[in-house]
Amino acid sequence: MFYGKNLEYCKNRLNPNMKENIFLRVVPLFLSLQTFAATNMVVELKNGESNKYCTDDVEMVYIQEISNYVDLGLPSGTLWASCNVGSSRPEEVKNYYAWGETTTKKVYDESSYTFNQNYALDANGAVDSIAALLPENDAATVNLGADWRMPTIEEWKELQKYCKWSWRILNGMSGSLFTAENGNWIFLPSAGVFMYNAVNQSANGGSAHYWSSSLAPESEPNIPGFDGNLRAHCLLSHFNGDFTDAGDAVIGLPVRPVLVKKVTDSDRLPQETITYMCVRLSGANQKLKKIEKFDVENVKQVVFEEKIYDEQQFVDLGLPSGTLWAAYNLGAKKPEEAGDFFSWGETKTKNMYSGYDTKFLSQFTGGAVKYCEEDSIATLLAEDDAATCNWGPDWRTPTMDDFRELCENCQWTREELNGVVGSKFTADNGAWIFIPAAGYRYNDATEDIDDCFCWSSSVKQEYKFNMAYIFSSNKSGIVYDEASFRGNGLPIRPVRVK
Repeated sequence: MFYGKNLEYCKNRLNPNMKENIFLRVVPLFLSLQTFAATNMVVELKNGESNKYCTDDVEMVYIQEISNYVDLGLPSGTLWASCNVGSSRPEEVKNYYAWGETTTKKVYDESSYTFNQNYALDANGAVDSIAALLPENDAATVNLGADWRMPTIEEWKELQKYCKWSWRILNGMSGSLFTAENGNWIFLPSAGVFMYNAVNQSANGGSAHYWSSSLAPESEPNIPGFDGNLRAHCLLSHFNGDFTDAGDAVIGLPVRPVLVKKVTDSDRLPQETITYMCVRLSGANQKLKKIEKFDVENVKQVVFEEKIYDEQQFVDLGLPSGTLWAAYNLGAKKPEEAGDFFSWGETKTKNMYSGYDTKFLSQFTGGAVKYCEEDSIATLLAEDDAATCNWGPDWRTPTMDDFRELCENCQWTREELNGVVGSKFTADNGAWIFIPAAGYRYNDATEDIDDCFCWSSSVKQEYKFNMAYIFSSNKSGIVYDEASFRGNGLPIRPVRVK
């Protein structure tokens, strides 16, 4: 990891060929013998947003250039776009199009479809002899220019035949990765299907559907829920595999363009690149290693800071495991303060807490794409643990076993501390911790403010894996085996292993 090197080395690693300099500065802090220190790497963006990482969790920081198109070495010479129409990153999903339409809309159904009378085809062949989209009806051509078009079904099949397919996660988004023999790749995020006024996904991490420009005969089976006559070929993939299919033209699917072939290379659209600073975080599973990318045009500076924690921050309750509990919540300065609220698996606070903006939850199905049935990871990894990322590697979010040990070995009482009601746990050695009643955040509101809630690091392995176990107590006592939706905002009371 480069962060242990000198400052000039760090600058050289981060700044080759960048259009703008990213200034690195190390914040020196004096440490006493009675303190523990943790180093954080902070990526500060020009819009004021900060992204903080514990340096022990950073495997590598490197520069990556993403081109507007990728040469996969295919026999046809077809060059595939790196991103969907309307997106700027391979994993990003923004725009959906009905087949033959070139603008997005809020509702995708037969009543809103504009091409019911065009591209007519029956089971025996074309009625109007047009079996593929014309440029004026091609979403790629209209939105990106004459150098781009939607792929034919034959080009999708060539991609499947000559590239290795795998279902992967890229920056929290599941999808299909096609890797060529030359090492180049494209990633198709699991965007699902826009039907009526909502996006629909398959279970277990979603599905990737993408239009081709090729019309399909009526004889192919219909997608349930639609009875339209006009159908077009598409690619369909999910965690079990990928295959070509056909869908009703009225539904909304994303578009991954290909470059229009030119007579000579000199006539081809120039290959342009976006330069990203990439932060690769450690993970127990190589497949699930998280890479966060920042367009260098948007990066203000990268700062290394050390945070100091004194021994009064934790309490030794004499527990059998030797676990030391923090004296106050993450983000607080006193035991009675609520501190910060986090969605489960996220390391930063936010203004809204819902399933639509929660990391590792599909915004379409609400199901988990990490810490799910597919990856069998039941406990937060360090890179996704808010306690570890904010307080350092000696700290973590407690497991449910930690909470059970606390409840079984300490006396619980509901008390008031400096005007705040909450749960007090008193150990046999006289030491105690106080967890304030702070409620939880849902959307932009605080609910059940008279009750105590804290996240555990343990996911609830049921249904969509979109819930995690919590500590919960109210005026009646401790509520055991309680779980909460991972998108809700709850406080965290960290623990430190002795």
